[in-house]
Amino acid sequence: MSIKTFVAAAAIAASAPLVHADPVYIPLSPTAAGVDFSVLGIAKGAFTQYFSFNVLNKQTYHGELHTFSKAADDVHISSIVLSNGIQSFDFTPAAASSTGTEYWKLAAVDLSAGEWHLTISGVDTVKKAAGNFQGFLHVPEPGSLALAGLAAAALVGARRRRQS
Repeated sequence: MSIKTFVAAAAIAASAPLVHADPVYIPLSPTAAGVDFSVLGIAKGAFTQYFSFNVLNKQTYHGELHTFSKAADDVHISSIVLSNGIQSFDFTPAAASSTGTEYWKLAAVDLSAGEWHLTISGVDTVKKAAGNFQGFLHVPEPGSLALAGLAAAALVGARRRRQS
């Protein structure tokens, strides 16, 4: 175990009593490097997943959520909301890739002490395989190319007439 790994593990272990998550207990803190969790058994169609955690003291938090799908699945997140029943904060989409990876961000917010709920909604289409991407290649249509060629020919003709 390297010293860097040891220090990271010690920092996460020291923050464990501050915050926990349900139904799986995971340490969360402003100093934690990140939290990984998996959601299994999402069937094709719309889904909503709920996660809860307790904040012991009012603090400023910010966060990022990175999603990814297996090659056979295609999960699209539609909204991520952090709420305690009184306050509500929306994550904003930061980026997405063609292979099902999405990045969502929460700007710095003050969370009051108490129980907080993270609600993640989306759709599992189970259609896209890793590496596939449906996009557009902006290529001029043949008519546009013909008009450009006609304009170039007219310019060449006009230049020849001036030189004569």
